[in-house]
Amino acid sequence: MTRAEKLNGARLLCPVCGKRLLADEQALRCVQSHTFDIARQGYVNLLPGKGAFYPLELFRNRREVFDHGFYAPLLERMEELIVKHAKSEKIVLLDAGCGEGYYAGNLLKNRESVKVAFDISREAVQLGAQRYEDVTFIVADLKRIPLPSHSVDCVLDVLTPADYSEFTRVLKKNGCVIKAIPGESYLKELRALAQEQLRSGPYESGRVKDYFAEHMRPVQHDRVTYTLPVTPDEARAFARMTPMLQRVDVKALDLSGVREITIDMELLVGKKK
Repeated sequence: MTRAEKLNGARLLCPVCGKRLLADEQALRCVQSHTFDIARQGYVNLLPGKGAFYPLELFRNRREVFDHGFYAPLLERMEELIVKHAKSEKIVLLDAGCGEGYYAGNLLKNRESVKVAFDISREAVQLGAQRYEDVTFIVADLKRIPLPSHSVDCVLDVLTPADYSEFTRVLKKNGCVIKAIPGESYLKELRALAQEQLRSGPYESGRVKDYFAEHMRPVQHDRVTYTLPVTPDEARAFARMTPMLQRVDVKALDLSGVREITIDMELLVGKKK
């Protein structure tokens, strides 16, 4: 499949006028002549302006953690839920707030699918496009997803904000949203070290769950939790990649005693009301 064929298969819409974008090997264009260049890595920036900047080092640390397999059990459970609830022979998956693309890039590898992933960060999208050739990566706005209504079988939202009005717009009638949120023990070893700097109580997921239930019809709620050993380098990568410690001086943390890391995630599955 050529790059243009892959982009056309994603059925992207122009963020300016909402018309269908069609690709050649250099750019995407709509009937109103709005044009968006295809980057050398294969992604397209459909976000007016520069978008948000996040340090590239953040995403490189995320990639290091993912490459060491710490989130593989979570990924496996996500795949089971997608196949169970999307119920489509050719699943159209949208990874909203995809970061460097780990989930979109590793899900549905043995199934016929169309995978689209977007983030507000050009740096993250660029990393994803460099590695995962079977995913269409775009820089885009959560509040204006450049996909047609009723075109997606599953929206995946992992540790990122959600816009349920947009999610339900792009979902097919029987499509689903899978939202991953931290469980109470998520990265508890790091949060314990950072507690004095954070000066906050434990993470509370109740409001996020209530907000989900207000906008979606919950059909399943899973929890995936496990603890794995880490090396000092892996512990540092975890500390540098998690938004939970974004207000913490990570260099000041003594990570020498961290020998294991707990992954604790709740998976909320919902459909249109």
